[in-house]
Amino acid sequence: INYQSKVMPHREEQIARLQRELSDLKRHYHQQRVRASITIPELVQYITSHSNEDALVNPTKDNPFSPKKSCEVL
Repeated sequence: INYQSKVMPHREEQIARLQRELSDLKRHYHQQRVRASITIPELVQYITSHSNEDALVNPTKDNPFSPKKSCEVL
């Protein structure tokens, strides 16, 4: 009886883990997929149409985090 009390929690954990894994696999199986040949041109078009709003492509002139330029004469 003592042996079963030690084995059962491990087995229950294993069953719970396998049930979660099965649930994840079912969810991934039913997930709709789109071909890369369709999504890549759409992604490129989105990026190019929004590039003027992108702060990494067009940084603002008044960036408060930019290092201050100063010239000191000693």
